[in-house]
Amino acid sequence: MTQSTPARILIVEDDPVVSATLEHMLLSAGYTIAGKASGGHKAVELAGQLAPDLILMDILLDDDLDGITASHEIARATATPVVFISSLDDAETIESTRKSGPFGYIRKPCDERELVIVIENALYRHSTEKDRDSHNRRLSMILENMGEALIYCLADGSIDYINPAGEALFDCRLSSVFGGPLSQLFSLPGSTQPPQPDTLPEEARIITASGQQLDVTIRHTTLHGDDGMIFLIRNEEERARHEESRRESERQFHQLVELSPEAIFVVDEDEIVFMNAAGKRLLNLPPNGRAPGASRLFEGIAIRDAGSDWSQAVETTLILPSGGSIDTEILATAITFRGRPCIQLLCQNITARKQRMDSERQAHKMEAIGRLAGGIAHDFNNILTAILGYCELAQLQIPDEYPGREEIEQIRQAADRASGLTRQLLAFSRRQVLQRKLLDPVLIVSEMEKLRRVIGENIELIINTDPEVSPILADASQMQQVVINLAVNARDAMPEGGTLTIEIRNSSTPKTLSGVELLVSDNGCGMSEDIRRHLFEPFYTTKAPGQGTGLGLSTVYGIITQTGGTISVQSSPGAGTTFRIFFPAADPSLITPQTSPIDTDTHGIHNETVLLIEDDAMVRSLAATFLRRNGYVVLEADSGSTGLAMAQTQQGRLDLLLTDMILPDQSGEKIAKQIQANHPETAVLFISGYGDSRSRTGQEKSQPRLLQKPFTGSELLMTVRQILLHPRG
Repeated sequence: MTQSTPARILIVEDDPVVSATLEHMLLSAGYTIAGKASGGHKAVELAGQLAPDLILMDILLDDDLDGITASHEIARATATPVVFISSLDDAETIESTRKSGPFGYIRKPCDERELVIVIENALYRHSTEKDRDSHNRRLSMILENMGEALIYCLADGSIDYINPAGEALFDCRLSSVFGGPLSQLFSLPGSTQPPQPDTLPEEARIITASGQQLDVTIRHTTLHGDDGMIFLIRNEEERARHEESRRESERQFHQLVELSPEAIFVVDEDEIVFMNAAGKRLLNLPPNGRAPGASRLFEGIAIRDAGSDWSQAVETTLILPSGGSIDTEILATAITFRGRPCIQLLCQNITARKQRMDSERQAHKMEAIGRLAGGIAHDFNNILTAILGYCELAQLQIPDEYPGREEIEQIRQAADRASGLTRQLLAFSRRQVLQRKLLDPVLIVSEMEKLRRVIGENIELIINTDPEVSPILADASQMQQVVINLAVNARDAMPEGGTLTIEIRNSSTPKTLSGVELLVSDNGCGMSEDIRRHLFEPFYTTKAPGQGTGLGLSTVYGIITQTGGTISVQSSPGAGTTFRIFFPAADPSLITPQTSPIDTDTHGIHNETVLLIEDDAMVRSLAATFLRRNGYVVLEADSGSTGLAMAQTQQGRLDLLLTDMILPDQSGEKIAKQIQANHPETAVLFISGYGDSRSRTGQEKSQPRLLQKPFTGSELLMTVRQILLHPRG
């Protein structure tokens, strides 16, 4: 057997006995039976379906398609070799089978040895012809796709073959020049003789049949055992144009790579063998600087283990030669560079993008914490309002010598301290009431004598101010609170003493927004990246238990953002800390002058009618008690809908609407608009545990329109009196 696996034979025989005998002999010889057929049509069908290695075909079959005709149809569809087996041996039959091109002929009856010899010869011949055909196809493909003209001349100098490149060069077809001399294609200038194959120069100027002059290089050779000659003719002008085009393409590609904003590296094992200009900028290398090993630079990329079709996209930290690091997004791909397998790395610096995303995540986190803190402060303020109010009521009703009066005072003071915490939470959540006025920021700092007492004698205080600094719109007391909180933070960072520097100057943001910059710097211990990420979160502190609430910097954050400013921090361990605060500059022409405070008589008997809408029962009861004790007629409602119904049925005057800003069914502002539509004389005072979400400015009316919880009875009565005396502010 010539094949490593048994050949698959299709038996085509109409005699069942002969078919069975052939099958037995073939199996005995080690072949495999692919299938069996008794007619020509079935043989053609199975040849296409089964793709056998060889067909053993009888000539006379039991249908109208004989074996010879069937073999012709099979040859048109497949290249399967056919061996005829027949009892016919007349000259006509033998001639017919010869014309069909079989790979063998066996006369019946035959023995196994004869059968095997013919089949093996047929298989070997078919394999040889298939290899030759494959070789010829490859050779033809090479000739057809050559860029140089190839001409084959026989020994007598006649043209036997010209490839497509030659046809294009000489503007001809093989069929038109076949068998003719070379002079059909070209001639040599100044020569009266036609070009001879054995006398052509290696470099020459030729004139084509169309009259075109070309500078060409001519090479020729002969084939072993063949008297013919092969000519390779290359158009040097065309080659020069191709070479220049190639060089220009390389220049353009090199320029694109060098001008690419994306850093490109090529790594051979652990060595960076190429980097573009962006790569050098990314690594911050000097003009002639060398990069370190690739595995040291590009952590997290399996550079050495890459296969031929390997690729990897990762986000990783790039360790710079200077010792720093940047965040990068890298696409690594296996390539061939200068004949060697290498890795191409496309690197993009995503440090700024990651910082921006981190900032956005932190802002969302702070917003969520702020909403939570504001909600807690709102509910707690209702409780504190009741505690402070009823303490005040108790103190008004009992004599000074009453034994429990001191204890009531302690309760009131504790509630005051608790209200301070809720104010800090509201400041962080940006829901406190701000009395914003036109301020000179320099005066805020220069007049703070308390600041030196806060930081202590072992810390040097340096204040640098710009005398031309622009005014800002801010709450003076809150701005002082910001400076004090930052000063306390700096003091705690310098337990052994140091320098605290406060600087105020005109500045502008990257978007050219003019404003004022407040910088508070210390040369203390600094802080890590992890601490900076949590710095403005409420209740976050690095101090020991009992030494801080963790609300100082969160209060600063809330005040600054509610004022319309921004705050950032720069710090690293051992390098001190700088807080940078930016305030938009105020336009003085937009500020409404503030009116002077009005003296009011909060006590005494009054007879105005007040509609009180408050959903918290304790706060509502307390406010009603204080108002009624001072002669006001109070209508109480626990919801907006109830209050509106009372206003509609009110026959007389409705002097004041005292309503919570946020009610379960609708907002206090909507209620006020509906009531004033029917009672235009009604003044409005809002109360809230949040504060006015619009944050009060100097452009608002000078008289108070919102009373912040927690409040005392005295504060309530004074504010109500101011509203009633000046209902339109």
